[in-house]
Amino acid sequence: MNSLQSRMSNAVDGDCFYLPTAMHLHAFMLLKEQNFADKNFKVEVKQ
Repeated sequence: MNSLQSRMSNAVDGDCFYLPTAMHLHAFMLLKEQNFADKNFKVEVKQ
């Protein structure tokens, strides 16, 4: 979670995150809602 949060903090609008599992997507969505609601990211789950 800390690594993902750090990457999200450094990202800019439009950056894309490639996540390996649905669990990572869930963590991503929680962090986005709580801390980065003002940023717009793309996200894909690629196993």
